Amino acid sequence: MIKILAIAPYDGMAESLLAISKKRQDISMTVKTGNLQTGVQIAKECIHNNYDVIISRGGTAKLLRKEFDLPVLEISISVYDMLRALKLAQNYTDKFAIVGYPSITKCARTLCDLLQYEIDIFTFCEDSEVLPTLTDLKDKGYRMVLCDMIGSVTAHKIGLNSILITSGPESIENSIDEAVSLCQSYQFVYKQKELFQQMFLASDSEALLFTGDGKLTFSSLRDDEEDQKILKYIKKLLPTLLDAPVYRVEKKHNTCMLSICSKQIYHENRLYLAVYIHRKALLSYSEESFLTVQNRLNTGEEDLEGYYNSAAYVGNLRSTIEDYAKTAYPVLILGEKGTGKGKAASLIYELGLYQNSPYYVIDCCLVTDKKWKQFLEDEDSPFCNIHSTIYLKNTECLSETAAAHLITFLDGTNVCKRNRFIFSAAVSRPDVRTLLTDYLMNHLSCLTLYIPPLRDRREDIPSIITLYLNQLNTAVGKEIIGFEADALQTILDFPWKENLDQFKRVLKELVITARGSYITQDETRAVLRKESPSVPILLPGTAAVKINQPLSDINYDIACMIIEEEDGNQAKAAKRLDISRSTLWRMLKSRENS
Repeated sequence: MIKILAIAPYDGMAESLLAISKKRQDISMTVKTGNLQTGVQIAKECIHNNYDVIISRGGTAKLLRKEFDLPVLEISISVYDMLRALKLAQNYTDKFAIVGYPSITKCARTLCDLLQYEIDIFTFCEDSEVLPTLTDLKDKGYRMVLCDMIGSVTAHKIGLNSILITSGPESIENSIDEAVSLCQSYQFVYKQKELFQQMFLASDSEALLFTGDGKLTFSSLRDDEEDQKILKYIKKLLPTLLDAPVYRVEKKHNTCMLSICSKQIYHENRLYLAVYIHRKALLSYSEESFLTVQNRLNTGEEDLEGYYNSAAYVGNLRSTIEDYAKTAYPVLILGEKGTGKGKAASLIYELGLYQNSPYYVIDCCLVTDKKWKQFLEDEDSPFCNIHSTIYLKNTECLSETAAAHLITFLDGTNVCKRNRFIFSAAVSRPDVRTLLTDYLMNHLSCLTLYIPPLRDRREDIPSIITLYLNQLNTAVGKEIIGFEADALQTILDFPWKENLDQFKRVLKELVITARGSYITQDETRAVLRKESPSVPILLPGTAAVKINQPLSDINYDIACMIIEEEDGNQAKAAKRLDISRSTLWRMLKSRENS
């Protein structure tokens, strides 16, 4: 029996590999998911199991060939694979092109000639050509590319949308047959490669040293379970750390906070990466749910869903976000609930000047006045950092006292000059103002980004659908091309009162339940019928409330009415309802999660 190690660059391919391998009696296949350097690292961890051959795809297969003496076979992209991607891209309204290695573009040219498609096609032959090619396309006005995984990862880094050309079952089956044929003809002996270590000057912090290709040559970490978890986490970060001269990450680890700083070092014209780990005590409020720390990872797969769900990165919003990201000025993001304010904030961070430092998110709905005052005064809080990005979301939830404390703090310090601040507030209209938003706009001179509700962005919906479908196809292993014409019109006409939150939920259900390559009108209506509210009953002397529903939903509807009457000010709404702001936030969040 042939032992095969399969490294799939995306989850959908992994599922297809597993399904095909279960039907065959001549192979024993181990399937792992990982792209590019991540895939190589996974293979390193598994290779001791004496496999006969490795199969993968695209840039990952190329990297595996450089790393291992074992034969590596590539899953090719067939005519059917390319045709599915072309049909999916027809729904995208902005300018796009096909890019890739000759194996991709040759097939694309043949299909485009046969089908008389006028699509621009660009070829690169080396990995070093990918970034310049895509950067040039972006400068020429292209907004999306059809490509393989290495192209998709690079497009993400420079802010281009992309459709991943996936491999169908027939392509995977052909590669397995080729692997079996090869192994039956030849015998290969796995050669274990020797690693070298090099000592460097000791540091007060724990230290690691990696070569430019990611091999660990020195570590001062202990060989116990906890320190090995830290080492595993740092190895996961290696593609990102190797890509930047300096990088800083913060991560909670048991009873301490890890501050991880990496620096590139050149010795005898060879690149090394020094990683320093400093352990510091947790802040007194670090267990609170109002503060989270995130770090930008560039491995290209960990944020795949979030990236393709970037509806805030479509249409006119794209250029505004890119322009704002180039500066260090504070930004105020306004819009209805569910319009993607949080994603817009993270895009400003990811494209911004401080992308290689931590990203702090503070949920103002979850912080009490006492904790807020302590947070502002603590010398170890993120506000005291340098070159970090700090996002204060749901600022409408701050009480008047907390808002006043924040204004006093911002006025009395240079914190906005040391760090990048992003604020957001849920408002029903862009002209709704509070004490805090008025200060942010007129005194702090924030750049203002208003994200319209989805019902006012109908021209963007086809492009958003294209990006969502590609992501969902990759995630669940389906090949949905788009909507039938009447079904698409139904989607465009729907009011989308819960904006992108509702839109994502509906599209996910439609992709999972669709029976063909196109989503039909009947399938669309069946799902949207569940989204349409029942007719409310008017209670005497009150607003319209639906009573034919659970008590929790009635309470939710009442809360929403009060919030609307208070022009989106949740602090005032909580006071009228005689509940705390945290209780009101949990009520709204519970409905959103359900």
